[in-house]
Amino acid sequence: METTPESVAHLEDLISHLSLPSYRYIPAPPKFCSQHQKMCVHHLFVEEHRAEDFIANLSGKKQSNIWIYNLIEIHETTIKIESGYAMEDDRCRLIETYFLLSLCDNPKIAIAQWHLYAGGMSYPSIIVRTGKTSEELKQYIIS
Repeated sequence: METTPESVAHLEDLISHLSLPSYRYIPAPPKFCSQHQKMCVHHLFVEEHRAEDFIANLSGKKQSNIWIYNLIEIHETTIKIESGYAMEDDRCRLIETYFLLSLCDNPKIAIAQWHLYAGGMSYPSIIVRTGKTSEELKQYIIS
């Protein structure tokens, strides 16, 4: 999902107050972002029981492949929700749905475009659905 550039400050403010049950906030140091072609601060929210593995990978202390995970990543205008090997239970899906609906209902954050992808390791990546507004995303979620 991409928000408008005018939404970035409001998104940063939202992050400072964001509490997602069963997810842990992992601050990541700024790094060069190939998408935005500049240094970006990445805000990561990782499902609690995978958080220590993500921290170890990010810090370089222990490299391991984390196959099953749920991640919400926010940087600049980009918001990405990713699930490795799909959802383990409905808890994450409900939390992520609540988060997306909250963004759709926030008048200070404007969604410029969104995409729902499926696929991954050994599976072709396909676009399931796309849209350009908060209202389109909200309608897709609740339908």
